[in-house]
Amino acid sequence: MPQRPPSSLVPGLAPWLLAWLLCLLAGCAAPGPGAALPPGLLADEQFKAPAEAPDASDLFTMSESMRDFLRQKVQHPARRKGEAQALLDALNAGGRMRLDYDASRTRTAAQAFADGQGNCLSLLVMAAALARELGLQVSFYSAQVEDTWVQDGGLLMASGHVNLGLGTPISTPRGLRNEMLVDFLPAEQLRGLVLTPITLASVEALYMNNRAVEALRTGALDTAYAWARAALLRHGTQPHALNTLGVVYQRKGLWVLAEAVFAHLLAGQPERSALYRHALSNQVQVLQAQGRIEAARALRLHLARLDPDSALQRYQAKLERLRDAAGPTTH
Repeated sequence: MPQRPPSSLVPGLAPWLLAWLLCLLAGCAAPGPGAALPPGLLADEQFKAPAEAPDASDLFTMSESMRDFLRQKVQHPARRKGEAQALLDALNAGGRMRLDYDASRTRTAAQAFADGQGNCLSLLVMAAALARELGLQVSFYSAQVEDTWVQDGGLLMASGHVNLGLGTPISTPRGLRNEMLVDFLPAEQLRGLVLTPITLASVEALYMNNRAVEALRTGALDTAYAWARAALLRHGTQPHALNTLGVVYQRKGLWVLAEAVFAHLLAGQPERSALYRHALSNQVQVLQAQGRIEAARALRLHLARLDPDSALQRYQAKLERLRDAAGPTTH
């Protein structure tokens, strides 16, 4: 069940604009890892295996320098203020460790610690690994935030948001208790934030999906497919990885497969959900590419009726106005 955040918030560690491919929204609740991926949606024969197989087994692995950090900067103050507060003080802006935001790639916990930077997911994973080493109970949440849209070459990408709870989550009519929430948004953006618990497997799948998106940004379709495939095998019908898989097929010109993936994704999402609208927009593009103009137009009208003033609709309308103003171009 979605819940309001507790009063114990630690905002300001870093902003998160975690880039997701095309109409992707990250961090929402998803089916558990036991859900099986339907047959016929993977197409291994269409892609070359990457030189390095996708692997998230070291995502939360601690390095010796991370253990040294806990011994030197956290263990002593923890005797006075508790492990959770001591850890957050050490990580917080202006604390003992400088953390910078970097969206160029998604790092493991050890990589983010060594570099002193990462995107939101990388920093969350690093904080979770440190907390687990201290014996703290760790919980993961997705947060409902307004979509932010940016264009990167031929890709239209949306941001999403996740955060971390330290301590024992207890559901009460007033929200979560006995839990300290670590967040990477400015304090003013945290008011009224609605949280949905997600599983460890979901976080691992989100990491894999991020890697797939990053590969897509460079045009490495074989690598992108491998990471999206790994995310789905790890977390069954993880919806964001399904959307990424559909876009991989779309970029490779595998229109029938792309349409099947988006259709499956749409069938499992509520019409009012952000992910449904995003997948529907992707399906419109697939139908247009196949010359099925009337079918694409019908879906586009349905999308406009669902949310005529969405961030996606406004962004796409802005791009269309800019293209109209620029006039025809030659290549």
